[in-house]
Formats: sequence, C-alpha cells, structure tokens
Amino acid sequence: MDAYKKDYISAKPGAYFWTGVTFAGLAYNKSKVTGADIPKGYKDINNPRFRNKISCKISASGVQYVQWYLLRQMYGNDFWKEFAKQRPRAFDSRVQLYDRLAKGDDDMTALAEYSAYILYKSRGADVEFVAPPEGLVATPLIVGAVQKAPHPEVAKLFVDWAMSPRGQKYYQDHPNLYYGSVTNDPPPMPTGDKLSAYKLIFPKDWDDYAKQRDVFNKEWNAMLGL
Repeated sequence: MDAYKKDYISAKPGAYFWTGVTFAGLAYNKSKVTGADIPKGYKDINNPRFRNKISCKISASGVQYVQWYLLRQMYGNDFWKEFAKQRPRAFDSRVQLYDRLAKGDDDMTALAEYSAYILYKSRGADVEFVAPPEGLVATPLIVGAVQKAPHPEVAKLFVDWAMSPRGQKYYQDHPNLYYGSVTNDPPPMPTGDKLSAYKLIFPKDWDDYAKQRDVFNKEWNAMLGL
C-alpha cells in the first residue's frame, strides 16, 4: 500500500484500492470523416453532420456515466438534450463501438475508450482517437474484498496480488484491459506512455456523483427510448 497515494486506497487500509484507470475521448472513422468535420472537442458530438451516425454506451456503463456527469457540469443540462437530437446508437461494450466504427457503420463514437483504440489500431482499423483539450473523462477500476466473503483469506491474497507490480503489469498491459496504473512510479503502458502523460478529468465530488445516478439513468434511457 505504500506504493499508492491515499486518494487511491480505502480509508480503512486493505478494504479496496484503485486497480487502475480507464479513460475516454472521441474517435472517428478516417475514411468517413475528413477536413473540417474532424472532431476536436466534446462539443463536436453535437455537430448535425453526425446525426444518425454516432454511437455511445448504454446507462449501465460506468465511464458513460462519468462523461455525462462531467460534461453536464461543463456545458449545462441542455448539452445532452442537444445530443439526443443526434439520435445516437447505444451499446454495452467498447468492442461494439469500435467494431461499428471500423466497419463504417458509424462515423464517430462519442465515448471512445483509449484502451479499445489501441487494440483496434494494432489490428489495422482505419480509426483515429481525439483527446479533447478539456481532458479525457476517466474512472477508476476498484478491487477489494467484500464483507462476509466465503473465502476471505483468498480474497486478501488476490487483492495483494492485484496491488503488486506483477498484478499491476497484468492490468495495465493485457490487451483486453489496458488499465493505467496509479502506483507512485508505474512503468509505461504498452503505448510507451505513463498514465501521467494524459490529461484526465474525474468527478471532484464523489458523493455528489453517486447521488446523480438515478438522474442519469432516467435521462439517458429516455434519450435512447428505453
């Protein structure tokens, strides 16, 4: 635990910790989107040019909730009302978002996780990632032992492994994960960059963030006609 700042571990030592961080910007199909239409920031997801040609995630997604929460704070409640006019297609997996983007089924995705971008780029997909100047929306992945676990000592061993350099390397380097490590001195990610190389934005008030979940579910599902 000495390798982690207090912000990344539980107040009660050993209960849980931030295993890593996933973060997202925007992405587009390079064959479909060119010139002045190439998005530069989050406001570009409301460009009418992308109506019926843009994707996002469903309300079950943690990082989609983070993006909704942060951009709502930045641009006001009407920002997502404008996005609803784009008639976005929503999916539960980043794989689906990038599959559609790579095939040209969508021209752009409003929630492009960097980890999936690296995976698809390595396969030769004609897609491009955009890091908005506002920052990349980010959320932690949490590992911990639940109360009354049937095998608490096994749970402790797993947490210990996950916190170790070996466990952190697995989470950060596995192509289906790519969760950036928040240890004090982590090794570079497979891209060659450390997590600190990216401008990440998180909710500043986690208690308020948690309280907004029902609002998000209601508004997001209504936008998707659910």
